[in-house]
Amino acid sequence: MREGKITSVLRSLEPATQSSCVFRGFAGIRTVAHQVSAAVHIPLREDWAQTLLLVAGESLRRAKALQIARQAERNAAKNENHATLGRYMLEMKHSVNNALTSMLGNAELLLLEPGQLSTQSLAQIKTMHSMALRINEVMQRFHH
Repeated sequence: MREGKITSVLRSLEPATQSSCVFRGFAGIRTVAHQVSAAVHIPLREDWAQTLLLVAGESLRRAKALQIARQAERNAAKNENHATLGRYMLEMKHSVNNALTSMLGNAELLLLEPGQLSTQSLAQIKTMHSMALRINEVMQRFHH
């Protein structure tokens, strides 16, 4: 790779995928290492291979840690959305219960005089009444 392209190539990589590089005979490596935070200059000494293996292992651990952190952030955002919905449901519980009480009361009043309703209307009111009771049961599970 030409020396002038090294910095732009390293910068274009995703931070989690950037890896340490060993350069031979590249005078500007220290400048590149300072410009690109994930680039590490490993001097070509006798033990450079062991050092490279250690740095590569740490790079993999860093990438895994970043992956775990991103997943935790996604989970936290999802949990925050669920918490917001839960708070909203608690705030609306009283209003929903009032509406359900009105629906149940009116349905029960209509069911007290079944002779005034057609068979179909009576069946529909019974369905509305039972569904309102079911919603009421669900709402009772929400606690402050």
